[in-house]
Amino acid sequence: MMCKTLWLFMAWVVLGNLFRHTSLKGHFSGFAWAYISQQLQLGPVCREILLQIIPENDQQRRTKIQGLPESQLPGELYEMLKQNKYLIVLDDVWFVRDWLCLEPAFPVNDISHGSKLIITTRNPQILSDLAHNIVSYYEVKLLDRLKSWELLRIKGNFSKDNAAMVQAFYNEVCKMMKNKPEDFNHAPSTAQTLNFADPGMVEIGEKMLDHCNGHPLAIAVLGGVLATKKTEQEWRSVLEDLPSHLQRDESYTGVYEVLGMSYYELPYNVKPCFLHFVNFPEDFEIPIERIYNLWIAEGILSSAHDQSTQKRSSMEEIAEVYLQELVQRGMIKLGKKDYQGEFSTCHLHDLMRDKGLEIVEKEGFLKIVDHRLGVANNSTRRVTVYVGDEEISNSLEKALSGKRPPLRSIMLFQGKDGREESSEWIKSVCQDFELLRVLDLEGARLQGSLPCKVENLLFLRHLSLKDTGISELPSSISTLKSLLILDLQVSGVITLPNILWKLSSLIHLYLPSRNVSRKVEREGPYRITDGTPLILDNLKCLEKLVGVNLDKLDQKGLEQLTSLRKFTATCIYNKSILQTMLRSPSIKCMRLKLDAGLLCVDPMLLSACTCLKVLSLDANTNLIPYLPLRPKMFPQCLVNLDISFCKFKTDPMPILETLPNLHGLGLHVCYDGLKLSCSAQGFPRLTYLAFDGLCCVQEWDVQQGGLSKLQNLNLYNFFIPMLPLALPPLLTISCFPCVPGVDRFGPCPHA
Repeated sequence: MMCKTLWLFMAWVVLGNLFRHTSLKGHFSGFAWAYISQQLQLGPVCREILLQIIPENDQQRRTKIQGLPESQLPGELYEMLKQNKYLIVLDDVWFVRDWLCLEPAFPVNDISHGSKLIITTRNPQILSDLAHNIVSYYEVKLLDRLKSWELLRIKGNFSKDNAAMVQAFYNEVCKMMKNKPEDFNHAPSTAQTLNFADPGMVEIGEKMLDHCNGHPLAIAVLGGVLATKKTEQEWRSVLEDLPSHLQRDESYTGVYEVLGMSYYELPYNVKPCFLHFVNFPEDFEIPIERIYNLWIAEGILSSAHDQSTQKRSSMEEIAEVYLQELVQRGMIKLGKKDYQGEFSTCHLHDLMRDKGLEIVEKEGFLKIVDHRLGVANNSTRRVTVYVGDEEISNSLEKALSGKRPPLRSIMLFQGKDGREESSEWIKSVCQDFELLRVLDLEGARLQGSLPCKVENLLFLRHLSLKDTGISELPSSISTLKSLLILDLQVSGVITLPNILWKLSSLIHLYLPSRNVSRKVEREGPYRITDGTPLILDNLKCLEKLVGVNLDKLDQKGLEQLTSLRKFTATCIYNKSILQTMLRSPSIKCMRLKLDAGLLCVDPMLLSACTCLKVLSLDANTNLIPYLPLRPKMFPQCLVNLDISFCKFKTDPMPILETLPNLHGLGLHVCYDGLKLSCSAQGFPRLTYLAFDGLCCVQEWDVQQGGLSKLQNLNLYNFFIPMLPLALPPLLTISCFPCVPGVDRFGPCPHA
C-alpha cells in the first residue's frame, strides 16, 4: 500500500506548502507529518501519526491509541495504513538506523491503495544507504543569484514610491547578472521606502549574498535584518558585521554567519526573547502563550512600548510586538492557528536553534540537559531538563552535577510515556533554590499534593502545573506575593484553598477546565477546600482569567478586576454574575460555556456583548429545553458556536448564517426538523461545520454560493439522501455512516 518514495529536501518550506495545498485533500483520506530529528522515539512517532490520521470526532479510536503501550503502536499503524490512502511525511531523518526502526510500521511493499510516504533529510549521503527503498527523489537546489536577489527583496520588504527609482535598481541588478529586466517575474511590492539611488547598495548586497551561498534560510534572515536599514552606510555596517560566528561544514558556514549576525543585530531587549525559544526541544511546536508567560516572568517585557499612547497595553500586547520583531526578521516561524484564525504556535528552524544553542552556551544564559543525547552546557542560572526514562529527581540531580547554584528558572519536558511519580522531590527544589522565578512543570507525570514548602519560593513569578496530576494546592501558596502567572490546568480534579485573592500581583490565572467528563464538569474540575465560593477580588492586575466556574464564584469585588482582558468561564444557573461579566468594559475576548436554559429564559441575554468570541451551549439538566431562536440573539463578534442537547423548533440556519464572523459551527442532537437550508449569501466566513445526531433531517439545501469558505465538514448520524451539489469542491469530509455523494470529495476516513 505504501509507495516506496524518498524525496530529498534541503529545505522543508517547499514541502510544507505542498502538504497544506487544498488540491491534495481529494486524493488522500488523511495526512500526517512527524518530526524525526536527531533522536528517534519510535512509539511517540507512531502515536503522533495515528492521532493525526484518525478524525478528531472518532474519540473511541483516539482513546484506544492513547492507551496502547509503545510496543503495539507500530503494528497498529501498519494495519491502519493498509486500510486507506494516506500521505505521510517523515521529516528530518538523520540516520539510516532510524529508517530501519520505522520501516516495520509502514507497508512499503503494498502499493494497492496508492498512499505516499515522503522522507526528508538534510544529509545527501543517506540516499545511497536507502537506495533500495527509493522510487524517486528530489533535491532542492541552492538559489542562483537572480533568485537570491528576488528572495532578499521579498523578505527585506524593499520598495520605493518612485517607480522609476525601483526600476533603475532592478536594471542595475540585471546588468550585473547579465539578464534582461523582464526576466524578473514579480513586480516590486509596495511596502516601506528604501532608497536605492546609490548603486553602491547593489554592490554591497552582492557581497552579502556571497555569504549566503544560495541558502534560502540565510537569505530570508538577511532580508529580515536589512528590512530596518535604509541607507548605504547601514548596509555597509551589516556587511562589516558578518563574522564567522560558527565554523562548521563548508556548505553551512555562510548560513551560520548570517544567523549569528541576525541575533547580534536584534535590539537589546529582544535578544533574551529569542534565547528563551532555545528552552524547547528540537522541532517542538511552541505555544505562543507559553513563550509570552516566560517573557513576563523573566521581566523582559516593558510598558515603554506604549508611552506614545494614552491607553495602557496588556503584557500580552507588548509581547506580540516582540514576537513580531522576531518573525519579521525570519528568526521565528509561525505555526498553527486558533479558533479566531490567529497564530497559536511557533517554532525554530533546526539551524536557527543550533545557532541559539551556541549563543546560550557562550553567554551562559541557559543550561540544556538532554539525557537522550548526553548534551549539556555550563550555565547555572536557568536549567531545562529533557527527562528520559529515569525519575525526574535523578534527572535534575544529574543536571546540576550535585551542586546547588542560585537557579532562577527550572523547566521540565517529559514525554507522555514517562513514568508516574510523586511530587515529593519538589520539596528539595523549594529548599535549595529559594531564588527561583520560574518553575514550569507542564506535562510532568506528577501525582499527589504540591508540597507546603513552596512557600519558600518568595521570588517565584511563574508556576505551571499544567497537564500534571497534582491534586491539591497548599494554603501556603498565599505567601507567593511575587507570583504573576499561575497555571492550574491539571489533568484531573484539584482541590484549592480559597486564598487566590491574596496573590495580588497575578496577571494570568488558569483554572482547570479541560478534559473532564460531563459529571465532573457539572461538579467542577476544581473544588474549594471549605466549600465556599471562590474569591478573586483584590486581583487588580489580573489580565487573563481562564476556566472559572461562575456558579461557584463570589460576586463581591468583581468590579475590581479592571485590568481583565481575556476571560473564559462556565455557567449553569448564575445569571446575575454572568451579566456582570458581560458588561465588563475591560474584557476584549470572552469564551463561555453556558447551560442552554439561561437563553431559554432570556433569549437576548448575550446580544449586546461585544467581546464574546466562543460560545458553547449545552443542556446540563435531564429535561431537553427548546431554545427559541431570534434574530440578533447572538452577538455579531461570535467566531465559534457549538450547540448540544437542546432543541430548535424551526430550521436554525437562517438565523445562524447571518453571523458575519462565524468561523466554526457545531450542531449536536439539537434539531428534529426535516430540512436545513443555507442561502447563497449565508455563512460568509464559515470554515468548519459539524452536524451530529440530526437524525430526522431528510433534506439539506445549499444554494449556489452558500458556504463558500467551508473547508471541513463532519457529519455523524446524518441520513440525508445526497450531499448538496453546491458545496465547495475542495472540501475535507468525514462522515459516519457515509452520506451518498461523499466520493466527489475523495475517500471518507470511515468508509
